[in-house]
Amino acid sequence: PDAVVTDVASAADVRRLATAVAQRHGRVDVLVNCAGVHELGTAESIDDGQWERLIAINLTGTFLVCRSIIPLLTAPGGAIVNLASAAGIVSFPANAAYSASKGGVDALTKNLAIDCAARGVRVNCVCPYSIDGPMMNRHFDSQSDPATARAAAEQATPMARLGRPEEVARAVAF
Repeated sequence: PDAVVTDVASAADVRRLATAVAQRHGRVDVLVNCAGVHELGTAESIDDGQWERLIAINLTGTFLVCRSIIPLLTAPGGAIVNLASAAGIVSFPANAAYSASKGGVDALTKNLAIDCAARGVRVNCVCPYSIDGPMMNRHFDSQSDPATARAAAEQATPMARLGRPEEVARAVAF
C-alpha cells in the first residue's frame, strides 16, 4: 500500500513520488538511492541507447530523487545514502558507461554532502565491488563461460569471494 512505483529516470515520476511521500508521511528521515543497472561496453562498442539508459537510471535518477526528497528530509538529523560502485572509483575493462555513471554518483554525493551540511543532513556514498546477486548473475550468465567469469570475480577480491547483499545493507544502515 505504501509503495509508489517510480521510474527514477523520469522527473515527473520522481515528483509524483515526493508528493506521495509528503502527503503520507510529511517528512523523510533517511533516503537510500539504490536503483541501478549495468551493461558492459567500451566507448566504441556501447550504443547511444545503452549509454543514455545507464546515465539516466544510475546518475540522473539519483540526482532527481535527491532533488525531490531533500526538502522533505528531517533537519537536523536526516541522511542520504547513495549507492555507487567501486567501478566509479577504479575503472574496469569494458565498463565505460557504468563507470561514468557511478563516478558521477560519487561526485554528486560529495557535492550534496557540502550543500546539505549546514542543514544538518548527512550525505554519504557506499561503493561496493562485486556483490552476489541478480545483477552479477546476469553479468556472469552473459559471459561465454559463466563459471570461469564468477571464479575470476571471486579471485579478484581480497577475501576471494563476492560480497553479500547483507554486508552492503549493514554499511548503508551505519
